[in-house]
Amino acid sequence: MAEATAHGARAWQRGMVALALGAAMAFFSEMLFWSAPQPGDSAATFLLVWMFYSLAVWAALVASAWAGPGGLAGLFLAGSMAGWLVEGLAVDQLYSALPFSILWTPMAWHALISVILGLWLVRRAAGWRPARQVTFLIAFGAMLGVWAWYWPLERAVPPPGTTFAYLVGAGLVLPVANLVLDHLPRRYPYRRGEARAALAVVALIWALKLAVSLNVALVTLPALCLATLWLMRRIGHGSAPFALPPAPRHPARHWLAMLIPLTAWGVAQAGWRAFPAGIAVNVVFALGLSAAALGLTALALWQGLRSSR
Repeated sequence: MAEATAHGARAWQRGMVALALGAAMAFFSEMLFWSAPQPGDSAATFLLVWMFYSLAVWAALVASAWAGPGGLAGLFLAGSMAGWLVEGLAVDQLYSALPFSILWTPMAWHALISVILGLWLVRRAAGWRPARQVTFLIAFGAMLGVWAWYWPLERAVPPPGTTFAYLVGAGLVLPVANLVLDHLPRRYPYRRGEARAALAVVALIWALKLAVSLNVALVTLPALCLATLWLMRRIGHGSAPFALPPAPRHPARHWLAMLIPLTAWGVAQAGWRAFPAGIAVNVVFALGLSAAALGLTALALWQGLRSSR
């Protein structure tokens, strides 16, 4: 059904794709990044976070549909754009420590962890052999649990039950989002009117932030997005819509994604007991993921510069 209606995807279907991916990306970029609830978190906060991530995903999908970039480099560039929009529109983190804040966290976490591993590979893994899928999901969750060992250096961690409810409860968005995506077109087609609408919404929010803050560093965001659009167009073909991994033969396999928050919670708890004062694993993560992001940026630039387009 999804393939047959790919190029005739309706507006509500494209909106559902953005909302489903936005929910999953928010889980990886917020819940699994912070590892535990923070003071002030509420249902309204989560709803607002979901809407902003869905907006960022929507804009990145539209950009990908226009440019048609394929492969790992194209996915990375789309993820980076979504990360910059989150960190540059929803908050001001993008402008806090330039130029490093361009890389960490938008490219190194949002693009690599949330988009490539979280949105793409977790969905693709549902079609692998069960043992391979389970191994990947547990390893991914364990890595995110090790990341959590850093947080006692900055703040007190809540009781195990609170963290369990936060990670595992929110983690339900992963199988639910992928089950929803199974019933939607895999390909996200380009629509000129939608592209204009996405540009207008993003530009309006950015202009309002600039008018209120008068922070000239905000020009970083449009400069990054324009450069990325150019590069995406160079490595793409302008006619190949973004496509999600196909639905698995057994949709119930999506529920195995719950191994990610379960494992992350267990590893985090073990680390907090072993290192109650925390351990600076954030340095290793930041350096390693940033190096990987720079490597993918170099790959995209190499592909773009050698393109005959």
